[in-house]
Amino acid sequence: MSWKIKKIKILPFGGITIFENPINIPLKQEFLVSISGVMFQTLGSFILSKFYDKTLFINIHYTLLIFNLLPIFPLDGSKIWNVFFNYFLPFKKSHICSIIISSCFLFLLVISLKSFSSLLIFFFLIRTEITEIKNHKVYFYKFLLERYMYSFDYSKILYIHNIEQMRKEYYHYIRFQSEKTFLKKLFE
Repeated sequence: MSWKIKKIKILPFGGITIFENPINIPLKQEFLVSISGVMFQTLGSFILSKFYDKTLFINIHYTLLIFNLLPIFPLDGSKIWNVFFNYFLPFKKSHICSIIISSCFLFLLVISLKSFSSLLIFFFLIRTEITEIKNHKVYFYKFLLERYMYSFDYSKILYIHNIEQMRKEYYHYIRFQSEKTFLKKLFE
């Protein structure tokens, strides 16, 4: 997909790749990159189970797979759900829905903690969740600023009343003004 990798973090429960891409990337690309972590993990587990104890690797694989698919930031499950929400909802609402779902699952994870190592993972996830909530407005304005500064090729047009109704993969007319004109007034 030619995404720019900013850094890769290796954590006790797997790795996280942080990209340096615009927010306004096509949803199909975002979905394929999000699901590729799950696919790579499945392939790696399959290959390793051929050389080592199959039961051990299958148990580790399914545990990590289920954990990674939880819709909690920054896990792949949250990214997949966010793509789903962006397909049906405006950008700002989809991010809020992702935060709410992530917070609910994080709460359920906390009440099911049974070990010290789980507690360490929880602290990492809660820190990431708090950062996501604090940066919600910044994330939304970055979405708007990208649309103002760069030209994206959108084939779908949507007429809306305010910027909070803006969606990914659409070009907007806001109160009968082009998106660029409206955003120019906002940022200048």
